[in-house]
Amino acid sequence: MLSIIKTFWIDRGAQEAELSISDGDYVVLCFAHPWNESELQADTVFELLDAVALAATLNEVDLIEREGSTFRHRLVGTVTNKRKNMLKVGAFHFRLDSPFPGDIKDDQRVEITCARISW
Repeated sequence: MLSIIKTFWIDRGAQEAELSISDGDYVVLCFAHPWNESELQADTVFELLDAVALAATLNEVDLIEREGSTFRHRLVGTVTNKRKNMLKVGAFHFRLDSPFPGDIKDDQRVEITCARISW
């Protein structure tokens, strides 16, 4: 189950916030706009923005790793729907802002670095 463990308001009037969200195993720092303190759902989809360094991997262990104090994250997960650019890591569901490369297939393990995660 996903839960918000920390909220930092960047601009409350503009409804911009940084959220730390956990599934119990992994934590992501994401940017939310507009953020109206809505509840997380089990099927909440987060956007992976500016995904780069995308490659197939044999690593069978899911991973979400934040790079320093930035919004940048490295993820290892499973492609759940290539056509819709969907990836699952732990209990998190992500959508890439660009298509997977042509040689990537559904149910394949991939490693991705993204500039920011957004909700």
